[in-house]
Amino acid sequence: MNKKCILATLAGGVTLFLLGYVFYGLLLADFFANDSMTEAPNYLALAAGQLAGGALLALVLSWRGAGGPVEAFKAGAGVGVLYSLSMGLTMLGTTEGLTTTTLVIGDAAVMLVMYGAGGMVVAKVLHDG
Repeated sequence: MNKKCILATLAGGVTLFLLGYVFYGLLLADFFANDSMTEAPNYLALAAGQLAGGALLALVLSWRGAGGPVEAFKAGAGVGVLYSLSMGLTMLGTTEGLTTTTLVIGDAAVMLVMYGAGGMVVAKVLHDG
């Protein structure tokens, strides 16, 4: 992983972390509230997870070619939706914490926006880096 990819990973991770706070912590907190949510998040694990998401975007966009903002949004959004559906449907089928397909679809919609925006930031760093 070169310097551009590391910076893109960090930028993508920060973007995902901040947008996650806006969507999950503020705007849609009531929609996503259920028995599986913790009172206080483990911020270290949360930050590590968002950095992993930033790395996923940096990897995909570096393989694909960063492209312009619209192409980066589309690529990031596609990654986010597929990732969200993969995890959400698996958890719906195997755990008691996620209880409705509405939550899975809601999460996929949020991830579309978050990862789309993250893709744009990552592509900008990869291109300009």
